Amino acid sequence: MNRSQRDALVAAVRLVVVVVLLVVSLSWWLLQKAPDYRVDQRLRLEPANEVERTLGAVILDYEGREAWRIPAGKVARFRVVVPGDGAHVRFHEGFLQGLPALAVRMIRADGERVEIDTFDGSEAAWREHRLELPVEANEEVDIEFAALDGRGRPGLGVMLVADVVLESEGRPIDETENPVIARAVGVDLLADAALDKVRAPATFESAVAEMPGPTCLPLESGIARTLQVDQVPPGAELSIVLHVARLGAGEPTGSAQVLVSADELVLANVPVKHLAQPEGDMPPARELLVKADLFHWVGRSLSLQLELQGGNGLFVGVREVVVRQPQGRPRRPFDEETGLNTLLVIVDGLRPDRLGFNGYEPAHTPVIDGLARSGLRYENLVAPSSWALPNVATLLTGVHPLAHGLGLRPQRVLSPRIGTLAESASWAGFTTACFTSSAVISDQTGLDRGYETLFGGPVSPVSLVERAIDWLPEASQFEWFLTLHFDHPTAPHEPLKEDLVEVSQRADPDLVERLRALDSRPGAAEGVAMEVGPLADAEVAGVDRALGMFLDELERRGLRERTLVVVVGSHGQEFYEHLGRGQGQTLWDEVVRVPLVAAGPGVSRLSTPPIVEREMIQMTDVTQLVGQLGRVMTADHLPGRVPPPLGPSDSTQVAHSIVFPYQGVTLAELQASRREGVVLLTDRARDATQLLDLAPGPGQERDLLAPPAQTTWVEEARALEDAFADWYRTTILGSAARPVRWVR
Repeated sequence: MNRSQRDALVAAVRLVVVVVLLVVSLSWWLLQKAPDYRVDQRLRLEPANEVERTLGAVILDYEGREAWRIPAGKVARFRVVVPGDGAHVRFHEGFLQGLPALAVRMIRADGERVEIDTFDGSEAAWREHRLELPVEANEEVDIEFAALDGRGRPGLGVMLVADVVLESEGRPIDETENPVIARAVGVDLLADAALDKVRAPATFESAVAEMPGPTCLPLESGIARTLQVDQVPPGAELSIVLHVARLGAGEPTGSAQVLVSADELVLANVPVKHLAQPEGDMPPARELLVKADLFHWVGRSLSLQLELQGGNGLFVGVREVVVRQPQGRPRRPFDEETGLNTLLVIVDGLRPDRLGFNGYEPAHTPVIDGLARSGLRYENLVAPSSWALPNVATLLTGVHPLAHGLGLRPQRVLSPRIGTLAESASWAGFTTACFTSSAVISDQTGLDRGYETLFGGPVSPVSLVERAIDWLPEASQFEWFLTLHFDHPTAPHEPLKEDLVEVSQRADPDLVERLRALDSRPGAAEGVAMEVGPLADAEVAGVDRALGMFLDELERRGLRERTLVVVVGSHGQEFYEHLGRGQGQTLWDEVVRVPLVAAGPGVSRLSTPPIVEREMIQMTDVTQLVGQLGRVMTADHLPGRVPPPLGPSDSTQVAHSIVFPYQGVTLAELQASRREGVVLLTDRARDATQLLDLAPGPGQERDLLAPPAQTTWVEEARALEDAFADWYRTTILGSAARPVRWVR
């Protein structure tokens, strides 16, 4: 080999080495830059054998959890395929009686038994354990929890095991092949139909304003109404709202039903006569939501027939016919630079004057206070009612209770024509989830629409957040919209011990004196003042602590800076400022004024935090705020506005609140109209009206219409009364249906 050949070979070798180094370096760089779609697995386990589950939450050490009851000598067995390496099982245990112990063991597929651990149970307290499992990825095993009598033998005692979760290292996933399916309104068959429509007899709400009922397509006995759908998409669902009322004072005779059919196939046969029975003072008129699947007509046209059979003495009309069709959106991968998550935190019974950032010294709310200091807070948010169901429904839909109907009469369900924040987020490509300790967001109300994952149960704030943390690993690979809904701190106030020690143990002496005027029994005033004071404060501290747990988890995963956090109270509570307590009974400031704090992306760019907005806003405005900041919704068709400082100010607006009788909640029939500093409060049942000066504070309001009333205040009261009447009529005319659910 001559010199030139040797030099050429050396050069070639050097080139190969350089290329290899470049490839290795580039590969390493790409691995660092590419999204790591590996998710740590958290699998919440359910027993494979029959084990009794507690009805409601078991309270141990002031903390409630849903649990499995394992009598001594019995076993709870959980079967699982381990998805990744490094597996361990996490759970809570405790007991109420006897002296039980708990043995944890694992059984492999070949029958080999492996003893993991044995320990004494925790009496009257929940204790968390985290035990490593000697298993490999994809191995199928049984995890057994065996209750013993405390001496290693079957005997007396009952163990409680709650929140059994298997955790392991991650597995790869591909978000582009995993679209989220959300429900969307495809076509409203009556909206533009060239059919003769009439005004139906009055509903409960329209009768209040002496207005006729809504516009309907009337059904006549023996005459079928036909509606056409050009092409039915896969997964489509049909929703029909019927309006049923009695004609005159006579009793309807004979049977009456509405037959819903398509191409001679019966979809529903709905009895309607009983719906026209009066309920108390309510006009004899009801609306009913009927649903049916359309899988037989996927890809084909559909000829829908609606026919009334019988119905003498009844008006039966069709108010809505909606085909809801699925719309798939690929999940949007989370980008560390531009990604955006939204955490909407709803807290029932939370008063702004019980939070630390508002100067309440006994408060222990460092997490919410920190959000207020680093973001935007509103000092004058007025809710549309004074209890959870109507207010949460307004927050999630952006329309007033008078429009959506939830919380006005029992058993109503959300109209298919009204969308939700979660639906909008799903359509925008966000992963959606809701974890709630209330029954408000559920399929019974229709407020579950749009949530891909939904958990509801009577659990403590900490337990609720733990379930949300279980959901977070896989969801955090994508942009998400998450709702945490706490039904605390509503009565009865039963805080955890660790939260109780964080707040003052001393009841308000002024409140004690006021309560003694109501109940002179020894110790009664002190006991009640303790509950609405330190015990209520401790429950607020518990919600704050649970929220802090979740935000810490976001910080650990590097998601905190790219997560918009909105904390809002759904309603307040009376603490005897007006000699009453609770919620849903009045429209005083202490129940309808609620806190609102927003922090995170999109907030800090507005100004230098903390940002304090003192202009009055409404719950419909909060929907717009969340939709705009979270990039989940643009809704010009909704009645709310984007509030300042994101939108323009409007100091002339009037906020309207209502309470209607609702079985099991309230007998009150109230309306209130607020401007800055005054409220016109009307008790319709008692035909009494007051114009109150709000400046002195709760319990100190002054009736400006009391003699000798000034002409200025009489004119102000009349103006607010007219404003309520105009708003009420306009809302009723433009509202969607407020139906109850038909069960086949």
